[in-house]
Amino acid sequence: MAQTKPKAGQFYGVSGNGTAGQVLISDGNGGMSWGANTEQVTVSWATPTGQSLTYTQPNPQSSQGTASTTFPTTTFTATKSGEIISGTATIAGLPTGITATQSLSGTGVDNVLTVTLAGVFPGADSLNTALTLSGLTVSVPLTVDYLVIAGGGGGGSRFAGGGGAGGYLTNYTGTSITMTPSTSYTVTVGAGGNGGVASGGSGTDGAGDGANGQNSVFSTITANGGGGGGAGDSRNGLAGGSGGGGAGRFASTGGASTGTSQGNTGGSPTGASISSQFRGGGGGGASTAGDNGISNGNGGNGLSNSISGSSVIYAGGGGGGIGTTNAISPGSGGTGGGGAGGYDTKATNGTTNTGGGGGGGGYYGSTSANIQGGDGGSGVVILRYPSSYFIHNSSLALSTITVGTDKVTTFTYGSGNITFEATEQPTITVDYLVVAGGGGGGFGAGGGGGAGGLRTSYGSTSGGGGSAESTLNIVEATNHTVSIGAGGAGGTSYAANGLNGSNSVFSNIISTGGGGGGTRGAAGYSGSAGGSGGGEAGDNSGSGGAGTANQGYAGGSHNTGGTGAAGGGSASAVGSGHSGNSGGNGANGLAISITGSSVTYAAGGGGGGQNAYSAGSGGTGGGGNGGTSGAGSAGTVNTGSGGGGDGNGDTGGGQGGSGVIILRYPNTFTISGLSGTTTTSGSDKITTFTNVGTGNIQFN
Repeated sequence: MAQTKPKAGQFYGVSGNGTAGQVLISDGNGGMSWGANTEQVTVSWATPTGQSLTYTQPNPQSSQGTASTTFPTTTFTATKSGEIISGTATIAGLPTGITATQSLSGTGVDNVLTVTLAGVFPGADSLNTALTLSGLTVSVPLTVDYLVIAGGGGGGSRFAGGGGAGGYLTNYTGTSITMTPSTSYTVTVGAGGNGGVASGGSGTDGAGDGANGQNSVFSTITANGGGGGGAGDSRNGLAGGSGGGGAGRFASTGGASTGTSQGNTGGSPTGASISSQFRGGGGGGASTAGDNGISNGNGGNGLSNSISGSSVIYAGGGGGGIGTTNAISPGSGGTGGGGAGGYDTKATNGTTNTGGGGGGGGYYGSTSANIQGGDGGSGVVILRYPSSYFIHNSSLALSTITVGTDKVTTFTYGSGNITFEATEQPTITVDYLVVAGGGGGGFGAGGGGGAGGLRTSYGSTSGGGGSAESTLNIVEATNHTVSIGAGGAGGTSYAANGLNGSNSVFSNIISTGGGGGGTRGAAGYSGSAGGSGGGEAGDNSGSGGAGTANQGYAGGSHNTGGTGAAGGGSASAVGSGHSGNSGGNGANGLAISITGSSVTYAAGGGGGGQNAYSAGSGGTGGGGNGGTSGAGSAGTVNTGSGGGGDGNGDTGGGQGGSGVIILRYPNTFTISGLSGTTTTSGSDKITTFTNVGTGNIQFN
């Protein structure tokens, strides 16, 4: 049977329908009238939940009152130990009529959210009411540890001082710094200083000091570039993060360490070191000062740091060069990337991304006096921070790993701004082939130039016999460096080897320029080290230049008598030694199919022959042929192959071939910025960059 709502007229003495919230009240005599509802309503609370916060019980826990009357002020709090709460919560489960306001006590660690409940009582009981909070941002505080190392100083030339290590600054294992998310901070990785290349004659000072390294920066933390080594005969070492060593023939002073607790002084040659040994002082290192040249001329040692999760030594000083054998040796580089001093060959460069100083140059005979100092190693910036954060950047080369509950980001190249964010930047997966410029061929029965270093993620094999590297996850819509290395010029006199090729760079992938071919009478006839090494020159018993691990092989060396020169090394093999007076062949390059077709790159240049004898052939993949009575031929452009060695006609070595960069990526993206040529293979685009020079690209 259907029910109907009773009418007021059905009850004795009742008129009208009353107002909202009123009830009918008996007068005890059978009559009724409209009146206020005085029945008590109870509201009680459970402990709130949500977002893994720690909550207090709402206080008071239970309240009574009549419907629509004022609800008593009730509060509870929420916090998260060791973390920061921000934003505004969404609160589910509030009874009708009750509202909430929120406030935060500060913005730092362990701040407290206070929630205040007010309004009016609901029309019915709400017992053990469960509130759930959501929508707050709960974050770990952004505390950052850093290691900032500047570029190392270059070594001077002519029995010179070693370059000082780049300044070393760290707070790791000390007090972390607190930083603000979504705030821009500067990061700069300092380049190493160039080694000195010229100096005066006997008894005079020249201008061949090594250059200071460049500063490295993180936020307000600045590490000073290492001081350049002083050039012969008596120039002082330059001041820097660690000071450069002084030159070794006459008394000189090592450079001072600048900044606060960044390094040590360079060695100051005096006494026995200048009377007979002509050995320059070692560059200062982060741990110890450079030697004064009397004991050993060694560079000062660096310091170990485990911020990356492994113990690594950084910021060693360069060793001092010498001007006489006299039963002594050039100074060794300090532990932590310092380059060794030289005598008859170019001093050793400081190690990349250690801030090591370059070795001091030597002095070797009348035909090749004033041997060049080694270049300083580039610096590095390493940051360690909570793993819940992501670094956003627009132009820096970096890599990130996870160590325990932290992330560790290592910046190896460039300058720009970063922010720390709660979300990751979108990335694109890119395969790459990066080939550096090839080395120039040597002069006068000169060795073949070594191929530029080859690094690739495509296929199974990279340069130097290494396995293909990992693909890169490249951040979208941000700048990434592309730099194509030029080929090195061929040798044009007996004073110097063919020049090394220039590096090629994509993002944080750096391929090393090929080593120049050895020149007869220069630098002990040895080929220069590089991505792949240059071949040895004819007429003597030097050696092929060393290749770079996982980029290329060594240049060829003599294995029989005769005056022919050896071939340059390649990405796939060691250069061939000569055969009597005939030149050795350059090593064949490495075939890569990143373009969709197999193409061979990074071949060695052929060694020069002696007059009527045959010259070595360039390796397959673009290596230049050696000459006999004429010049060597150039390596093929955009293959990174070495130039051919000069023949006995003393005309000149061939120039190395320029490098190339090829990128393969999903066809849903487009590259903007530096101009390249783009084709399609399956679901991928392939862009090839061939013009020598540097620019930026973006994936959009």
